[in-house]
Amino acid sequence: MSLSKFLFASSCFFSLALIPFSANAQDTADLSTLQNELSSLRQLQFELDDRINAIEDRLQALAPEQSAPVVIEDVATQPQTAAAPAPQTPADRLTFGGDFRVRYEGNFSNDTVRNRSRGAMRARLRARYQINDTFAVGGQLSTGDPDDPNSADVTLSSFDDDLAVSLDQAYLQAKFANTELYLGKMPLPFRATDRLWDGDVSPQGVSANYEVSLSDASRLAAHSLFFLIDEAAMGDDSAMIGGQLELKHQLTPLIQTDFAIGYYNYRLHNTADADLGDFRTNLILGNTYLSDFEILSLIASVRWNEWTHWPIEIRGDYSHNFGAARFANAHTDDAFGIDLMAGKLANKGDTRFSYGYAQSDVDSTLAAFAQDNIDFGTNYVFHSIGVDYALSSHLFFNGSLYRYHLKDIQFAPAGETVAWRNRLRLNLMAKF
Repeated sequence: MSLSKFLFASSCFFSLALIPFSANAQDTADLSTLQNELSSLRQLQFELDDRINAIEDRLQALAPEQSAPVVIEDVATQPQTAAAPAPQTPADRLTFGGDFRVRYEGNFSNDTVRNRSRGAMRARLRARYQINDTFAVGGQLSTGDPDDPNSADVTLSSFDDDLAVSLDQAYLQAKFANTELYLGKMPLPFRATDRLWDGDVSPQGVSANYEVSLSDASRLAAHSLFFLIDEAAMGDDSAMIGGQLELKHQLTPLIQTDFAIGYYNYRLHNTADADLGDFRTNLILGNTYLSDFEILSLIASVRWNEWTHWPIEIRGDYSHNFGAARFANAHTDDAFGIDLMAGKLANKGDTRFSYGYAQSDVDSTLAAFAQDNIDFGTNYVFHSIGVDYALSSHLFFNGSLYRYHLKDIQFAPAGETVAWRNRLRLNLMAKF
């Protein structure tokens, strides 16, 4: 109903409301008078119509152009879509992790080697920031001697001096489909054992990693590294270029296999910055290595998951240095080891037992980056027994006993013997 019709109806209603509805109304009202009033009201209504139309025309002329009317659809009849994820904030892109370990270590021998006990600790803090879908930066702070690349442990001594902490990793990471690149000082890209690469080594340079699925049961991975070991201002640098192929195969629902083959070619032209800890038990001529290091490495493992809490794993490794110096009456170029493990460390209460045996010739590998579990980086015979227990999903106890001796006395450092040595380690480690 328009405004003019509403006013006309309202006027008629109030006028009629004044007419008495009793049978005596004709005595108090004159019919002709009512007709005149009705005629006046109609004339008034026509005038109001004209005025209202004029006002509406002016309003329409002054108002801006209106958009098409908005149609509100029934939500219940429309297909529902998932809400868009909230954009990541800088805090969401930053992640942290790390571990902390305290250790008691006892060293015992029946020979002239002095018995020694010590307390040690290791702390590492990692951070990673995802710049975008492709690039990330990461780093790691670690305790330990910055001049020792294969150990982050610190002996608790020196009249309570502060701990040495250094930037152990700093890298740029990029991911493209199945390929991953690292630039800087990065985590070790290879599948490895302590015979060849200690777990604390963080090489510097550039690495590329590629992984692809061959079938529902098999995956193939390729790892490569250009390792800048030492740069020389004048003369040739020292570097390594290496690669590894790794095949993972689910042989049966309960049996997993893993096989890796790698080759690492060192060119150690400059050793001016190497110290005794870098040379360790390798053969030295003057201030450089006697041997070249062109190392072929093989690693194979089988894991059997017949029992939920007690999976069994057997792992073996072998390496050969094609560049080792030759001697008529001694082997210098091979290393091998075998490890047996039963159990796992996934949840609170889990237990794992292990036994290992290994031998290493004096120049089978570059000792600077090999294991630091015992005094010798190469030229040893080694047994180990270990037990691990998960106090929680992030807190673990480990006890290890190492029994070892030098393999070839003619390559022993001055004052060393081939007597058996024993090293007991009790570790408490927290991971986060």
